[in-house]
Amino acid sequence: MFIVIFTNCQGPMIWNNYLKNLDFFKNCTCKIISVLDNAPLDIESFTTCDIFLYQFTTKYMDVSISDNQNVLNLLKPDCIKICFPSMYIDIWPLYQKGSKDMGSYTVTNLKAMGYPLETLLILYDNGLFSFDLKNRFTKSFRYLQEREEKYCNIKLSQFILENYQNYRLFDTQFHPTGILASYAAKQICEFLKIEYPVKDIFADTYQLDLCKWPDTVYTVKELGVKYMKLNYHDWYKEHIIRIYNSNSVPT
Repeated sequence: MFIVIFTNCQGPMIWNNYLKNLDFFKNCTCKIISVLDNAPLDIESFTTCDIFLYQFTTKYMDVSISDNQNVLNLLKPDCIKICFPSMYIDIWPLYQKGSKDMGSYTVTNLKAMGYPLETLLILYDNGLFSFDLKNRFTKSFRYLQEREEKYCNIKLSQFILENYQNYRLFDTQFHPTGILASYAAKQICEFLKIEYPVKDIFADTYQLDLCKWPDTVYTVKELGVKYMKLNYHDWYKEHIIRIYNSNSVPT
């Protein structure tokens, strides 16, 4: 059996740590192709795979593009298509996403109102700053849910909603921890009607990489998250200072 995994970095994490050593997959051949790669498409892999595990991307799957670009049109009629959402959550006060500073408007809006930097840092130190996290989480969750309902047969949003306050499901906005990745693997196995090892998903501490946004009391205060340490971190103050002193576009 030939499997193609066409995802971002979340797919290889799920395959390498939770799926490939299961009896069902041990004799399978797997090819991982990144949706982020701009290299020419491996047409042969798409046309010959038996299982296609993927995350929807408009660039390669929009119905309006031609058949030789829409990879879903390249699959065999009997290919098993398994689509899971690109996992994302917005619960950290300030962080960079490419060249953008996410949450920067919480700083630039106060600057535009005439507040000096020193006042912003005092507000932050005293727990009086607002990072609009409830609204930002709701927006990111609704986007995930909408994409999931439209394209995916593996559903993760409800699990995230029910557990994000009590367990660390993400280390950065799009890097899931073992808890969420293991749950995704379990859902994939259930879809294929194969056995997934009985284990305590909530005890899984695997991390995708060493990148991890620092804990902050503001996520506890604004979203009711319970697992984070109640400490302030200079990392966020450094972001406030840099954003305040820059001319970047608010995001």
